[in-house]
Amino acid sequence: MRKNRIAVYLSRFLGAAFILSGVMKALNQGAFEYEIMLYTDAFLSRDLLPLSGLASIVISAVEIALGAMCWCKRNMLWPSMCLMMMLAFFTWLTSVNLFYPPRMGSIETCGCFGELIHFTPKESFYKASLLFIVSVVNFVLLVMIPSNRMEQKTLLWKERYTWLACLFGLCMPLYSYLLFGVIRMRYYLPIYVLLVVGWIVLLYVSENRQDNWIKRILKK
Repeated sequence: MRKNRIAVYLSRFLGAAFILSGVMKALNQGAFEYEIMLYTDAFLSRDLLPLSGLASIVISAVEIALGAMCWCKRNMLWPSMCLMMMLAFFTWLTSVNLFYPPRMGSIETCGCFGELIHFTPKESFYKASLLFIVSVVNFVLLVMIPSNRMEQKTLLWKERYTWLACLFGLCMPLYSYLLFGVIRMRYYLPIYVLLVVGWIVLLYVSENRQDNWIKRILKK
C-alpha cells in the first residue's frame, strides 16, 4: 500500500512537470522550433533540420499527453515508462551540451520550459538527471505493483481519458504553430489559457465522473 502511494505521488509529480513543460513550450512553438534546430545542428544531423517544425509540435503534444496520463491512476505504468525513456534522451542531450559542447560553445538554454524559464547548460543537466532518477524509481515501484503488470496493457487505449489527453495535447501546439504572431497577443493569450483550462476540466471530469455524465446525456 505504501509503495502504491509513493508511486502515485511520483507519477503525478512527473506528470505535472511534463504538462507544465509541454504547455510552456507550446505557448510559442516558433521559439521551441528554433531550439530544436540548434540542438539538431550541433548534436544530431543537419538532414533532420527540415523536420524541426514537426518535431516541435510532436514533442510538446507528447509531453502534455503523457503528463496527463500519469495523473490517471488506472494508466500510470506505460506513460511512466515513456517519460523515463524521454528523460533518458534529454539527460544524454543536456550532458553532451554541457561536457562536449560544439565549437561555438554550449547552447545557452535547453528550452525545457519554453521562453518563460531559463536554464543554464549546467542547470539543464542537473534538472534532467534528477527527473530521470525520479522516473526510474517511479517505474520500478509501479512494476512492483501486480495490478499494473496485469491490467495496464489492455486499459490504456480503451480509456476516454487517454484520447482526451492526446487530442487536446495536440490542439495546444497546433494552435500556437498556426496562430502565434498571426492574431494579436491580447486575443492569443486568453484563448490559449481557455484551451488549457478547458482541457484540465475535461480530464478532471473524465477521471472522476467516469461514465456518469455520458449516461445523463444519453438519457436526454
